[in-house]
Amino acid sequence: MGDVKTLEAGAEIAGARKVATAQRIFWYGSGFMTANAGERREVITNIHTDDEFAREQGFSAAIADGMMSANWISSMLITTFGADAIARGHLRTKFIRPIYVDEGITPRARVISVTRQPDGSDRFELEVWADDDEGVKRTVGDYAVTVDR
Repeated sequence: MGDVKTLEAGAEIAGARKVATAQRIFWYGSGFMTANAGERREVITNIHTDDEFAREQGFSAAIADGMMSANWISSMLITTFGADAIARGHLRTKFIRPIYVDEGITPRARVISVTRQPDGSDRFELEVWADDDEGVKRTVGDYAVTVDR
């Protein structure tokens, strides 16, 4: 867990840079998905695993599943807030731009506010995002967590 005692409004947090490798994209985007009416079957051809199919859907190539960047953001929050990140936190994300093979992505956050609660804990509200190496946001969202001091 990071030292949350030093976090105040305006503080920025950055997680580890990750690369959306083809193997990682395929792992997230393949496997068993619900095909129809509850039937489960392996789905390999989709926008995450097949460049041609992705192009037919308007992308320039296969794209990473949005949960990849959401998980990278979650990992950064767990490193910062420890177990409270999961037990007492709430994350919402929106995937605003695709992530393609071999793109580097860094999860980031900015503390919007820290509010002392009646029980002595602190409630942190953060803006979160994942951006590429040029600083273009691909995933955005917000996060709130309550942490005992």
